[in-house]
Amino acid sequence: TEGKTDWKHLRAALTALQENGRFLNLAISFEEKEDATGEKALLHQCQSLASSVVVPLLNPHIFIFDRDNTEVVRKVEPEGGGRFRDWGNNVYSFAIPTPDHRKQTPGVCIELYYSDAEIMRKDREGRRLFLSSEFNNKSFRHLEDKTLNCSDRNIFREPQPKIIDGDVYDETDENVALSKNTFANNIAQRVPGFEDFDFSPFRQIFEIIKEIQALSTR
Repeated sequence: TEGKTDWKHLRAALTALQENGRFLNLAISFEEKEDATGEKALLHQCQSLASSVVVPLLNPHIFIFDRDNTEVVRKVEPEGGGRFRDWGNNVYSFAIPTPDHRKQTPGVCIELYYSDAEIMRKDREGRRLFLSSEFNNKSFRHLEDKTLNCSDRNIFREPQPKIIDGDVYDETDENVALSKNTFANNIAQRVPGFEDFDFSPFRQIFEIIKEIQALSTR
């Protein structure tokens, strides 16, 4: 996956779905990295592994990308349509599909698989993630809580909603934003307040992985 938190969300979602009797035959080994790979580096890894004739792969290797960069999405999905790209040598890629509750803003990252209310959950210290849509794109002040201001102007250059996990300051100049990594860890560890998230939108991702798994074992 692109980021250091993507696999944490996927693993937490698969665990929760399997506890409810879904995808019980789906065995996945995640590349559990604590640093971000980035979309360009991940795409390069995908292309290099697919073209390697030295190491024929016995198990499918799946590269999963966000949907917020149309140029990358075009490269990691098949030109003629379809849900994933088969690169050969048991290497596959796809961009995460847009969940039903994000149809109006299809360029999603993994956090947007949760509802707005879930994204805005506060931790025990009162910190939380923010959405760019919560702020005025001229004054960068929060639309409801006027004591909050976002100092990262780059977030507002694109119309698609963005997750803000830093540079949100209150009236005492204290950063009140929660990091994406802490948010993912809270969900994975089922920290109080983060233990009842709805993982049903993630079924779309695992259905694609299940389809790839079936194709690779024919």
